[in-house]
Amino acid sequence: MWNGAERIEYICNSYHRYGKEHCSPHRINEEAVDKLIFDELQNIKSMADKNWQSIEKQVKDWTMQKSNVERQVQKLSEKISATELEIEKILMERISDKANADRYDRMIEKRE
Repeated sequence: MWNGAERIEYICNSYHRYGKEHCSPHRINEEAVDKLIFDELQNIKSMADKNWQSIEKQVKDWTMQKSNVERQVQKLSEKISATELEIEKILMERISDKANADRYDRMIEKRE
C-alpha cells in the first residue's frame, strides 16, 4: 500500500542474485509496465495494418496486370498459330516445287 492505494512494483532480480557489480537496485511500477506493453502492442497493430494495406494493394495491382498478361499471351498464341500456318503453306509449296527447295528452306528458317 502506498498513500492508501495498492501499488504493485516489479524489482530487478539481477541485483539480488549477482550483486551491485552486475546491476543497480531498481524497480518499475506495474502501471508503467502495462503502458509499455500496451504501447508496443499498438505499434505492432499499426505495423500489421500497414502490412495488410500493402498486401491488398499488391494483390490489386497483380490482379490488374494479370488480365493484361493474359491478353498478351492470347495475342502471342495467335501469332504463333499464324506463323505455324505460314510454315505449313511454305512446306506444301516446297513439296510441289523441288527446283526452289533451298529458297523455301530459307523462308522456313526465317519463320521459325
